Amino acid sequence: MNVLIIENDFVAGGELAEGLKAEGFDVTFVGEGEDPVETARALNPCAVLFDTAFPDNHDFEMCRAMRRSGRTAPILFLSQRHEATDRACGLNAGADDYIARPFQFDELIERLRAHLIHHSISADSSERRKVGQLVLDLRTRQRIPMMGRHPAPSPLIFETPFHTPLAWGMGATAENLAHQWN
Repeated sequence: MNVLIIENDFVAGGELAEGLKAEGFDVTFVGEGEDPVETARALNPCAVLFDTAFPDNHDFEMCRAMRRSGRTAPILFLSQRHEATDRACGLNAGADDYIARPFQFDELIERLRAHLIHHSISADSSERRKVGQLVLDLRTRQRIPMMGRHPAPSPLIFETPFHTPLAWGMGATAENLAHQWN
């Protein structure tokens, strides 16, 4: 799974890329002076991590351009800008998430995986989803062991809207609501 990182700080982008690689992702890094919209078109990444430090809100316009070109993969903004208006602008530009810096890397990974799983469920109805090193069986709502081990529990993944019984194709009965995620 290839994640496109759009970051104008080479050091921060490199650290982010190394962390994602350690989590099992393939990474493509686009820095200042390169065309992230064209790179996204050519690469078709599974997700985009987008720094919002580009001048003149050009980052929001690049996000809009990606969406206009048909990119449906999750876009997560990573930003030093913490104001509600900045977050609203990013989400209105087409981002799926807006994460303020500094952030915990583990939280970023779990948010990324949650968005990838949700995107995968929306796009495909097969019974298994693989995101990085995580595999979920949608029919049984269980994690599938990989290489003889279960990944550590990840509450953030299961707190996203897609985990409701209705989204799993089950009726939203009291019994189903009570028995989510064994």
